[in-house]
Amino acid sequence: VYARFLGALVDDEEVEPSDVSKLAALRRGLGLGWKATESIHVAEAASLAGEEAPGAELPEPLSKLLWASMTLFSTSRGSASADELLSTLGLSEARARGAVNEVSAPLYRAALAQAVGRYNRTQTPLVLQTVRKALNLPEEAAQAVHQDVYDSQLAKCLPSPGDDGAADAELSDETKALLSELEGVLQIRGAAQRVHARTIPLYRSSAAALLEAPTSVGDPGGAWAALALRQQGLALPTERAKAVLQEESRRIATARLEDAARLAAAGRDDEATSALLELTGWADLVGSLVQLAGWSGEAPARDLAERYLGALSLEPGLEEAAQRLLSGTGANLASSLPLLQSMLALGTPSLKAARDDYCS
Repeated sequence: VYARFLGALVDDEEVEPSDVSKLAALRRGLGLGWKATESIHVAEAASLAGEEAPGAELPEPLSKLLWASMTLFSTSRGSASADELLSTLGLSEARARGAVNEVSAPLYRAALAQAVGRYNRTQTPLVLQTVRKALNLPEEAAQAVHQDVYDSQLAKCLPSPGDDGAADAELSDETKALLSELEGVLQIRGAAQRVHARTIPLYRSSAAALLEAPTSVGDPGGAWAALALRQQGLALPTERAKAVLQEESRRIATARLEDAARLAAAGRDDEATSALLELTGWADLVGSLVQLAGWSGEAPARDLAERYLGALSLEPGLEEAAQRLLSGTGANLASSLPLLQSMLALGTPSLKAARDDYCS
């Protein structure tokens, strides 16, 4: 009777948390001992597996049998073991545990969704602990489900750059309260870092767009106001925002300087000089943004640009072209020479030997 029920259970494509409790109730009702129960499960495994060793992915009936067996045996208080079952299937403990987790995790996730909507912040962890044990799911596997659920909610509140609604996404008070409640219920570790993993790319995208916008050069005050509002809307700490702005500024400055160097290398010196002139005007925007932010005292914007955009690392082969271009600049770039020299500090001939030694 028990063998027939077990066979029908593993043939059923649906997996229910109650499957194991049904097996347990039938075992008790029939008065089966654990050793006899083990033997029936091993025989069923041998029948399903045949003579061939399991492949990279277990067939669904075999996966379900493994899940039901190991979960049932976990309630035996040491009276039953899955060792013979695993030996029959040719599975290691680690692989068997992974297969069981793959079956239990979706069931646990469904139970989690119900518990979050039904119980309060204090009750939910206790309920989930009971469910986890009933599904024979290790704590680390359950925590992975918690993190995935939390991350999914984060993605809904804070889409990735380029997705619909990303440009206007904010970490509102309502969203903060929701995430805080979810963090407590799911006992999420490192929640702040997970939030920053969503907000920093959004701020980076906004910063890059503003830095690249032609109108920003003529209106640094407006550009800074937009950045400040974006930082506030994403509840991003100042140090994080500062680091992102500097990284994006240096990335853009490097790309523009490399473009000028390529023009010079192609013999298009007039275009290259114009590109440098445009670059220095854009660098003043960066200095003005830093000045308006009050991140570096009351230094002039040009001095701040030299500091924030100094020692850029260009593509191999472009440093020499950039240095030649710089040495031939005319009077229209004379006032910007210190800024450009600061940008190309890593490419100066006196540092070539040290740089080559470092790169090698």
